[in-house]
Amino acid sequence: MSTRFDSALQTLRGSWNRFAEDVGGRLLVWVLGGDEVPLVEAMLVAESDARAAEVPDLFVQIRTPFGSPEEYSAAVRQEFLTQYVDSWEALPESERPPRFSESAGSLQATCAAFLTHHQRVFEHLVLVFHPSEVSDEEAFALWLGQTAK
Repeated sequence: MSTRFDSALQTLRGSWNRFAEDVGGRLLVWVLGGDEVPLVEAMLVAESDARAAEVPDLFVQIRTPFGSPEEYSAAVRQEFLTQYVDSWEALPESERPPRFSESAGSLQATCAAFLTHHQRVFEHLVLVFHPSEVSDEEAFALWLGQTAK
């Protein structure tokens, strides 16, 4: 990696760490130019590899398209749970932590239960929203704000 890229990656991680230390922090928004998206994606890939991770947090990319606020929370919850099951099953059996058993509930309740279940492994569960499509940007921004409360 180039020194410029490494420096930018460290700046991004520093931004995340400052936010993560704020106990009242609920929503961090990075507004990115098109050429900056690969940098964030590189950080997320690095942080998802336990050997390269520099922060004790689990980052989960959510790409579910945003159609309507009424349906989005359930769709995000389903994507999160599907990713969890797929990654858990991909681990060698000897490395699998006890499996999280999801029950019906809201997105927030599911995330809180997941984090409680894995509290010895992760300090924070971070849902990174990068929907493949957004039908209404204003409604999406409103949904993010309301969901983070």
